[in-house]
Amino acid sequence: MKRILIILGMLLLVGSACSAPAQSTAALANEAAAPEPVQPTAVPANEVVASEPAILSEIMNDVAVRAKNEVDWKKVATVELVEDGGSVRTQADSNARLDLPNGNVLWIGPDTIFELSNFDGQDWIIFLEQGGVVLEVTADNLGRSVISTPIGIAWPTGSI
Repeated sequence: MKRILIILGMLLLVGSACSAPAQSTAALANEAAAPEPVQPTAVPANEVVASEPAILSEIMNDVAVRAKNEVDWKKVATVELVEDGGSVRTQADSNARLDLPNGNVLWIGPDTIFELSNFDGQDWIIFLEQGGVVLEVTADNLGRSVISTPIGIAWPTGSI
C-alpha cells in the first residue's frame, strides 16, 4: 500500500459541537407499545469498541511507556504494546516507531512525551505534551490520526 508522508506544519484549531437528534413523540409511543423488548445480539451503536493496541518498536536508547492510570514509567528494550490511554516517553538522543492499528505510523523524536487515545476503534489522538513526532499516514487513513498539542490540533488531510 502506497504511503503518503504528511509533514505537519500547520496547526488547526478545531472545535465542534455535536447534538443528538430528538425523538418524535410518535416514535416514543411506538416504543412504549412494543410487546416484548428485543435482546441485542451485537454491540450497541453508542458503545465504543476497543481496538488493538499500538506497537512500539525500533527502540533507540532510552524509551519508556506508562499504562493508563499508572504513575511509574517502564523502560522498553525491544517491542512493547501500547494500549488506549498509555503514554510514551523518549529521552535525549532516543527515538522509536509506533505502529497504530489503523495502518498509520508515528515516528517519535528525542525528548518527547505523549499520551495515546483511541476514541472509536480506528481513530487515534496523540496528545503531545512535549517533543516532536512525524505522522506517516496511508492514503486510506487520512484524518484517522490526530496530533493534539498545547497550542492546537494537527489533522492530516492531504499530501505535499
